[in-house]
Amino acid sequence: MHWVNNVSLPPMPPLLLSSEETWQWLRRSGPPAEDELPRIADALQFHEAHLHHLKAEIDARLDPAPGIADVGKCCGLSLPRWLVKRRKRTDPALITLDDLRKTQKNALAEIKSLRSLLAPIRRLPPELLTEIFMHCLPRQRFIRPAPDQAPLLLAQICAAWRLASISIPSLWTSLELHGFETDTMEDDPPPEEDTQRINNLMHTWFSRTEDCPLSLSVLDDSLLLPSVSKKLDDFAGRWQHLSLLVSEHTHRCLDPSYEYSSLESFKLHTVEGLDEVLVHDLSGTMFNAPKLTRFIWENVVPQFTPLEMIWENLTYLTLSTPMTIQQCLEILPSCSVSLPELKSLVLCSSEDIYPVLNALTLPNLREFVLNIWSWPHTSILDMFHRSRCPLESLNLYHPPLSEVQLLECLERVHTTLIELTLQSSADDGLPITDAVLERLTNTGVGEVLCPKLQVIAMYQCIRCTEGRFADMVRSRLLPSLPRASPIAEDAPRPSVDTLKVVEMYEEEVMALGLLPLRNLGLVFKMYSLEDGSSIELNQEDVERLRELKEHGLVLKVYSPVTGHYGEEDYY
Repeated sequence: MHWVNNVSLPPMPPLLLSSEETWQWLRRSGPPAEDELPRIADALQFHEAHLHHLKAEIDARLDPAPGIADVGKCCGLSLPRWLVKRRKRTDPALITLDDLRKTQKNALAEIKSLRSLLAPIRRLPPELLTEIFMHCLPRQRFIRPAPDQAPLLLAQICAAWRLASISIPSLWTSLELHGFETDTMEDDPPPEEDTQRINNLMHTWFSRTEDCPLSLSVLDDSLLLPSVSKKLDDFAGRWQHLSLLVSEHTHRCLDPSYEYSSLESFKLHTVEGLDEVLVHDLSGTMFNAPKLTRFIWENVVPQFTPLEMIWENLTYLTLSTPMTIQQCLEILPSCSVSLPELKSLVLCSSEDIYPVLNALTLPNLREFVLNIWSWPHTSILDMFHRSRCPLESLNLYHPPLSEVQLLECLERVHTTLIELTLQSSADDGLPITDAVLERLTNTGVGEVLCPKLQVIAMYQCIRCTEGRFADMVRSRLLPSLPRASPIAEDAPRPSVDTLKVVEMYEEEVMALGLLPLRNLGLVFKMYSLEDGSSIELNQEDVERLRELKEHGLVLKVYSPVTGHYGEEDYY
């Protein structure tokens, strides 16, 4: 006989699974062996019987019934012999209701642990458990460590899952460093506690990855730490994705003497530009990265020394930096002018970029983003004609173009275009007029401009008759209108994809009377005209976007202020 919280428990049979053994078995991975199952079943039966009689005794204390003085009865139930003997020799006054409830809680915990040993998930093969764990990771490419999300959360569920998660290298291949900022001068060492925290984090995280390719994002001043620079060197051949913030006092980023044989994407954010030494080192690094296909450079000040790389290999290029046209032309002749693999191009410039466009041939371009304040109409048309690219996403920010210029531009790429974004400034013309909307409207007769269009984003660029824009949108949501005459019945109807998403300022959506179109399945992504912030989606729109994403539709967002362009994580 032993005691817990002044409540005596029955003696356990010698072969019954003890609490200590249950804890040890829970720490193991995999299911119990066949010869262990009877002991678990006996232990469950024992604790469930104990729990049943504890409940009966608690109920009797809360609501005593006549005849309860009979020590062999409790609420009409026959008590086991061990409990009858205990009642006879234990003063009930010494056993409080709280004691009984604590013992009941312990019995429930024991039953829960025993049932965990029999849980179906313990019978999953390791490779299937690995697959489930991988789907628990955040959707972002770079994972910011947080105790309430994977992979750290998985290691807190139980001992078996901790051992399992730590032993899966692919769970730990991505890391984002953030929050370390210093205003000290370059001669002053950073705080010791911050340095140690970052050192421990990188060591713990990447020590579990074995030989897997790695991804690292630095959103703070961590590049100032020698330990971080050393890790960049130690894992040079394993970096697959890098995103680095180069702060003002950074004198060393990537060492060009190493081979970056696995590097596929590199994002560079520079606050104060790059000095000549850093440009030289990074250029050397890019030439030592034969697999590099995605390069993003976000820079907020003029850059006087152009970066060099193997431009012909790029499939994704973002240059959001005040680089002069002459510097661009200095880069372009070093490649073949034709960039056959480039699928995405993002250009931001306050200068006239027609010399760059005149030099480019992009036969595989799918995505084109322009943030410009002049409109090199002839150069853009010529580039589209020369490239004959299957453009799917055209995004134009602040260009002063007319309705005629917009129509001519769309006609060059209209057979493949899936997404169209247009943002005008207050001083510019408003190119979305009745004439443009007429070409975009599906009447069921004649050619429809951009028949594959599924996403339209319009910001302060609409000047049309009241209700005309809503009519155009509705025409691409519903079946085509009936034929106007019998003669037209034999003519083939245009094949027009269903419009799925409209993005614009909230005030414009309301003014244009578009909200009722939600009932036809249209999703609205709205922003505040006051500060440009995103308006939270309702749950129905979130579910629709998730379904669209499963079918391959990926929405992206561009910030004209920061130059950032990429998938928006709101669904």
